[in-house]
Amino acid sequence: MTLCGALGCSGQTSVASGAAPDATPSDAARDAEGGVSLALRGFLGVAQTYADQKNGPEVKAYQAFYREDPCGDPAVWNRCEVTGTSNECGGRTFSGSGYLGRVFARDLVAFWWPFGGGHLPQTFFSAGEVSIQGQTNTLILPPNQTTSREAIVAFEPLETIRFSTTGDVVPPFSTEVQMPSRAVFSTPDLASSELALANEPIDVGWISDGSVGTVEVWSAFAFTPDAYSYFALVHCSAPLGAGRLTVPRLPPTLGLGETGFAGRTLAVRVQHTQLLSVDGWAVQITAASFDSGPVMIVAPAADAAPPTHFEDTMPALQ
Repeated sequence: MTLCGALGCSGQTSVASGAAPDATPSDAARDAEGGVSLALRGFLGVAQTYADQKNGPEVKAYQAFYREDPCGDPAVWNRCEVTGTSNECGGRTFSGSGYLGRVFARDLVAFWWPFGGGHLPQTFFSAGEVSIQGQTNTLILPPNQTTSREAIVAFEPLETIRFSTTGDVVPPFSTEVQMPSRAVFSTPDLASSELALANEPIDVGWISDGSVGTVEVWSAFAFTPDAYSYFALVHCSAPLGAGRLTVPRLPPTLGLGETGFAGRTLAVRVQHTQLLSVDGWAVQITAASFDSGPVMIVAPAADAAPPTHFEDTMPALQ
């Protein structure tokens, strides 16, 4: 899956264990396409889901270090066009299209959106072994393992988490990030497997026992009739103490036909983030006390039309 553009970009893929990079950071930093310098980006964090009554809470550790290439070069097969504008909910709204293959709405709400502008990372780099250590629990990510899940309550609100790497292609580093305060969401029902919502503004409400952290919300739509995809994404952000925010409706997505794969998704997080510069790498370290994961959105029953070959039952956005 690839998303990219002059004003925003996201890309994700998996990397095989033990896979070796095909370029060094110094080589990557010197490369350029269309006169735009490449960027070395890293994401490292831990996220705690809501309590699942059947399976219990889940804690996810993740890492990704890669080169972000500029987007829009006509010579690149997966070129795309994206527009991004500031919105009224403290974030940015993106819409675009391109020869991206099949795009899933649930992928658009991944933790690394939005970007500064690039296409699908072709090369992932190792930071060595990653340790995420709290007062009583520690999560370990072996080199090149992108995610790890544990069915335990690993970290408490306001607990200090130490993130460290042994180093490899990415130099070793360590830092501490405080877990955000606890929050409980009243609307929408984020524990539901799906939400029946029209393409209208979405009210998100919560109560918190402190003010450390921010609430981040992503609302996304994707439609792929063939190799050419259309997508739209709204990102919102508010201080934890605000208690609510309203997610604007998704922008119109043009070019929708009657057949294809369509999906709409919402994701909500309570997080506390630190940005690091590590020998040319721009690294985002995030501790999240709540992560809903992707929640699928379907059209209300009165608005739903029979699907043709849709990922989810939903009308075209107007």
